[in-house]
Amino acid sequence: MPLMSARFAIFLWLIPITVGCDSVLDDLSMDNTDATAEEVLDSTFDKGDTASSTEVDVTIDTHMKADSDTVSPDDSATAIVADTGSAGYDTDLNTDSDSMTNLVCLGLNAAPPGVAIADPNTGGSGVCDGFTMGTVLDRIFATDMDVADIKAIYDASKDGTYGGSKTVYPFLKEDGGFAFAFWRGWGDCPSGCISNQWEYFETNQSCEAVNTGSYLYYYDDSDNCMMATGVARWGHPMPANPENLCSADNLPQDISGSYSVAASGEFSPCGVTANDQPVDTTLFITIEQNPADLSTGTVTIGGFAHRLLDAPLPATFSRRRVTVALATDNLPSNCPDGYTLEFDLNLECQGAQQLSFLEYGACGTDICCDTCKGYGLLNLGGQQQ
Repeated sequence: MPLMSARFAIFLWLIPITVGCDSVLDDLSMDNTDATAEEVLDSTFDKGDTASSTEVDVTIDTHMKADSDTVSPDDSATAIVADTGSAGYDTDLNTDSDSMTNLVCLGLNAAPPGVAIADPNTGGSGVCDGFTMGTVLDRIFATDMDVADIKAIYDASKDGTYGGSKTVYPFLKEDGGFAFAFWRGWGDCPSGCISNQWEYFETNQSCEAVNTGSYLYYYDDSDNCMMATGVARWGHPMPANPENLCSADNLPQDISGSYSVAASGEFSPCGVTANDQPVDTTLFITIEQNPADLSTGTVTIGGFAHRLLDAPLPATFSRRRVTVALATDNLPSNCPDGYTLEFDLNLECQGAQQLSFLEYGACGTDICCDTCKGYGLLNLGGQQQ
């Protein structure tokens, strides 16, 4: 059964119906069906004028690792891992277990160097007192031919109107100096550019802009795959997923163990009417991989009381990522009853780190009553540093 996306619009609390039914919400096995959860709701309930829509769109892209872990298992990924320094998992031990690792997202190198600016007349201060962003930028153009043709300044208020494949992102730093990220793209740029090159500049104590790094993510036509070199900075761009790089080793690694991880988002318990609630909690994750086949195993999720999470969940593994994708329903039925559940935790922190579920049924009883609906969407990984 195709699952809902982590980015989804949930249509909840439609017109209730009361007919006989059998509950299957406690069945955690995967049923083969061609209907998605949204299709079940759309085809079964009359939305009429009572339909409501809540769009939830939150993603966390961070770089996670424990102090003792090596996050980059192959050479192709090493080049794109951020300059972590002391970054990594915050390994403060959980008070409930001395063997539990507390996961806090650190070291992605995604924080901007300052406040984004677009006006060339923006003045500096400190060592750059008397200089404007425009004058510093002109100096870069005069001395670095590699970026001299990248003239379009990114302006968030005019998103979509700046250069199609060449853009500069200026920042005013806290010390009054300036920083610049220059981007050049090529290869099918009307669709977003396949290959991308970034150059990073920052002003020094003399207010001279110097090149402080570069990042290249490009298509290698000889091997028909993507390559990455350098270090992505300031969230421009986010590092490429190492799973997609040339010669990537995507075999599952042993990440069995106990973890705690911050979780925040929204939850509405299964009910006839909406009851949206904010969530800010800590999940306790126990991962058990099959020693004979590290691609399979289970994950147990504690810290958030819900019947879908009462038992260990079957999971699959690749690299340092654990994925749960479950769904079930009782179709065909006059009283639809089922759920979808997804869990994704990637210790390389690529993509959305999330726990999400959508459930619908007879309010969790054996006697059919008003049909209830509920959902949860929790973002994992703590704060990006």
